Parts: sequence; C-alpha cells; structure tokens
Amino acid sequence: MRGFFVLALLTECCCAMQKAQWQRYENSGFVAFSNGAASDVETVLVELEYIRAAAGQTPGFAIPAERPKTVAVLLATAEEFARIAPLSTMAGFAQSIDGRALIALPLQGVGDSDARIVVRHEFAHTLLFNDWFRYPQWYAEGFAELVSGIVVDRRNNSFQIGTMPVRYSHDPAPAVDWNDLIVDGFDAHQLTEPKQIQRVYA
Repeated sequence: MRGFFVLALLTECCCAMQKAQWQRYENSGFVAFSNGAASDVETVLVELEYIRAAAGQTPGFAIPAERPKTVAVLLATAEEFARIAPLSTMAGFAQSIDGRALIALPLQGVGDSDARIVVRHEFAHTLLFNDWFRYPQWYAEGFAELVSGIVVDRRNNSFQIGTMPVRYSHDPAPAVDWNDLIVDGFDAHQLTEPKQIQRVYA
C-alpha cells in the first residue's frame, strides 16, 4: 500500500510536469518536484542540505554512499498538500520504497521557524530508512524531533544537536502517559488537536 502510494504520487508529478505545471530541481542529495516558487524550493533544498551534511558527520546517522537521492515533492500550498497527505493532521510525511526515500511538504510559510522544523523532521525519518528495521513510532518520532532541533551556526561551520525545538518551549507538559505512548500501535495522529500532537512529539 505504501509503495503504491509513493509510485502514484511520483506518476502524478511526472504527468503534471508534462503540462508545465511542475518543475524538477536537483542538487547533490535531493531531487525535487514542485509547482511552487523557485525561491521557496531553493530555501527547502538548502535546509535539507544543511541537515544532510550534519547527519553525515554524526556517528550513527551516516547516509550510505550507494543510497539514491531523496525525492522531495513540494506542494505550493497547504491545501494542495492536504489533498495528498495520508492524514489531515500531518504537516509533512516521509515514505520509502525499494530503498528510495521520499518526503512531501507544503511550501506555504516555508521561511518561518516551524516550517523549517517540519523540513528537518521529515528528512530525519528518511535516515531511519537506512536500516531494514521497523522502529516503534515513539522512537521514530522522537528521533525525528531530535534531528529537527539541530542548530547550524550563522557561518555554516558547525552545528549542535540535542536542542529541543523552539515550538515546545512554551508548553512542554506531556499530553499522554508514558506507558500509553510506548504501546505498539500508538499513533500521535489519532489525536485531534495539533497542539496535543506537538506535545506528544515532545
């Protein structure tokens, strides 16, 4: 089912490109398809390259050299993204098929700090695709939050990992009991309030 969804999405992008609605972009680590503004796509690709570089220098995060470039599907608006998102509460998502990682994100508001966190969070999920192991959701989401808190210095010469994302600084209280959180099959997206979901991630 997951593989079918990824293939269907890529097919839709390719068909749209033939109608000149979408453009293809590529850099050293990513291939992007987007119907949004080129400047917004560039912002996302630069952010992804920062996190990819940081991951490559962090023990345990290394990306195998033989892994294909990650595909990024970047929708111009949040409404367009909502039409392809598996769940209505998702701000982005990551999938994998046959060793090819894919992330999908809306470009709307891409310059603000919360949007950058989402970009980092979804790319972090693809780092776990390097292992042929199904991680429990509490670990996969916690790992993605750890990576989304990476701080890159202004000159891009260094980075710091382990900082909690800024969006949690105002409301760090847990939304569910720890024992409920780690039960196999628990899904943060079964909650209905976005703020609750963020607190579960924290």
